[in-house]
Amino acid sequence: MKSLSKTLLGLALSIILSLGAGLAYADGAEVRGSNNTNLGGMSNLYRHADGIGMTADVTGLRGGNELKKGHPYTVWAVIFNRPSECAGNMNGDPCTPDDFGPLTDTRVTQISLNYSDDDGYAYFSGFVPEMPESGALVDAETAEVHFVYRRHPDKKPQYVSLNMFGGHCKVKHGEIVDGPKKNQCEDEGFSIHQP
Repeated sequence: MKSLSKTLLGLALSIILSLGAGLAYADGAEVRGSNNTNLGGMSNLYRHADGIGMTADVTGLRGGNELKKGHPYTVWAVIFNRPSECAGNMNGDPCTPDDFGPLTDTRVTQISLNYSDDDGYAYFSGFVPEMPESGALVDAETAEVHFVYRRHPDKKPQYVSLNMFGGHCKVKHGEIVDGPKKNQCEDEGFSIHQP
């Protein structure tokens, strides 16, 4: 029943996002796990005249148990504002981490956060406004957007800085230490939306 209500809530939000702000088009992408994770699900990108919206149903996240909630997760939008400059563009391939930088005008911003449930499921939604001069997104219609699903350590919510990429992650010698251990953050999956 809980999954049905989340699905209905997601459907309602999808409809609202698609009706508002002059929807240009929407596309779906598979959520894929990175490293040794078993992430699955779908993400949707909604391109509007004034920004991008997203929804995602993600499974395979670390769950909780009867004593505590699941793990905190953030979703980060990696926005390639000039995907035509990416190395694989001529072949129709998506941008890669190697393309990250000023040539492709790549910018990163948080778009969503949530906790996984006992079964390792979470629903995410968010919006990034188009702000060519000072924001992460220059042109909603032409940008390539990658969503990265990041797990944060299982700490009490009031102690987790979920608005930061390194929120409550282990730090060693001034650097964030990512990994699968309990006190480390980890990018568990991603989805890619090409223009």
